[in-house]
Amino acid sequence: MAVFSKLPVEMLDAVLREIDDFDTLLAAALTHKLWWFIYLKFKVFIDRAVLENNLGREVLDAALRAIKLKVWVPTFQYVPGQPSLVKIVKEDFAERRMGSARITNAEYDVLFERARVSDQLERVFSRRCKDRLTQRTSRLSPAERELFRISLHRLWLFSLFAGDTCILVDATNSPLFRRPEFRQELFYDSYRPQEVYHLHVLIAFMEKLVCECQSPQSPNTTFVRMKVIASGPDSVLQVYKTPEAWKTILNPVAGIVGCDPRGWRDDIHSIFAAPALPQSTAPAGRIPRRFASIITAPAAPFPKCWKCKARPGPRLWNDENWDHLPLNFRLDDTFADWLAGDLSHNRCERALLLAYLGITDTNAPQNIHRAPKKRRAVKYLEPVPGMTIQRMMQAIFDLDPRPQSERDADSVPLGPDEFAGVTTKSLLCLECLSKLIKSRLWIWWLRVKDEKSKTEADKDNCWYGYVCRLQAFKPDHAARLNHACRSTWDVRKARKDEERARRRAVVDERERQHEEAEVDLGLFLETASAPTTAPYLGFLQFLGFRAPN
Repeated sequence: MAVFSKLPVEMLDAVLREIDDFDTLLAAALTHKLWWFIYLKFKVFIDRAVLENNLGREVLDAALRAIKLKVWVPTFQYVPGQPSLVKIVKEDFAERRMGSARITNAEYDVLFERARVSDQLERVFSRRCKDRLTQRTSRLSPAERELFRISLHRLWLFSLFAGDTCILVDATNSPLFRRPEFRQELFYDSYRPQEVYHLHVLIAFMEKLVCECQSPQSPNTTFVRMKVIASGPDSVLQVYKTPEAWKTILNPVAGIVGCDPRGWRDDIHSIFAAPALPQSTAPAGRIPRRFASIITAPAAPFPKCWKCKARPGPRLWNDENWDHLPLNFRLDDTFADWLAGDLSHNRCERALLLAYLGITDTNAPQNIHRAPKKRRAVKYLEPVPGMTIQRMMQAIFDLDPRPQSERDADSVPLGPDEFAGVTTKSLLCLECLSKLIKSRLWIWWLRVKDEKSKTEADKDNCWYGYVCRLQAFKPDHAARLNHACRSTWDVRKARKDEERARRRAVVDERERQHEEAEVDLGLFLETASAPTTAPYLGFLQFLGFRAPN
């Protein structure tokens, strides 16, 4: 340390500026008082140098191009005889020319913010595409990280041309960027086909991220991809952090958002067409096999889903990564949508479930007064403290769906379900995890409300159970009967049919006996003499027997 203290300040400052990671920078600054004073004095310049080192030259060039064009393009006005916008964008603002460009203070601020967004989205990308156990540190390799960051900053530029702040229009005031040939000329031609493929891989990843936020009852994917393109990575990260507000974030997005329901998916086929890649053996419009994704395929195969035996890559969940479940598995007013059948549309059951979980139902009508039974049920139901999605998953996985009481015997399925034997350590894919929640949540809710509410345990079961169609639009029916039960209508109908058949058999037997008696009477009357039968004819006719002619 004595030698270290004698080094000139300029050398110590230069050492700090060579660091390429902010965690390392902070650790270094805290190791020696002199370094700490140097860092405090030159913090702005040291942070900028570390940021540039962290990004790397190619990523920095892509980021600066998007940042500088965002400021310049809205101010462009075409003057006859001067270069066109396309030529200026492709030549004067080419990525190869960004290395010599000066970075202003405002551009550094944007660069820091976008680097922060990039780091957070990289962790999400790593968790969903590389390693499901990714936590605070990305598991991407240095090469994969560079490809991801470059593609993300290029997506910011793509969003610039598609957003509402920078729409390029023609003489008819129609956006030029909605034309495939103009997108090809202005944007795609600046990159290799492999780089364009990486860009669309990120767009598809963000589209799935946003679509996961939607309720399982009514997913709407129309124009979501275009909203993602026009809003940019910033909005996607905001949606990821607050999935319950995805509509509030994406609905106001303007720009070229309604021109193509497919979200410009066909662009990649035109770029990968055979004329554009004469060296490729792939059919026209198909992706050649030699193009790789951002993530390098691992040597060892991914584990299988416990239920369906599929290998969906990192998209498997157990108690090790319940902290990062799909975004539609969350404790808000959409959680009641995971109830089975029409039970999710039963406002009485929804209100009880959300009240027990301590959740405000933002979709409940405000101008409709609760029925007395519904008010009493909510009043007697004490909210559970500190409920989390992890605790809920634990309860569902540990649930025994077989009947446990007399109430269960008339309410839940009589045998084990298709997930018998599943544990919290079992890996489940998204589809199987959704099926598990759907098949067990209503059983868990039946047992909880019978135990916690004074009014629910006394309700009779609806014959149709959770598939009853009346519960969605008949509030009195929904509040009077318990619908968290299986449908017993088939059993009851079979009993009714059996009773009806039994009564019909009795009637048929009586008719048969009556007909046989008539035949016997006819034979008797034919063989007996008139004086013998005359006294009984009136009585027999009174009983319904007809004398033969």
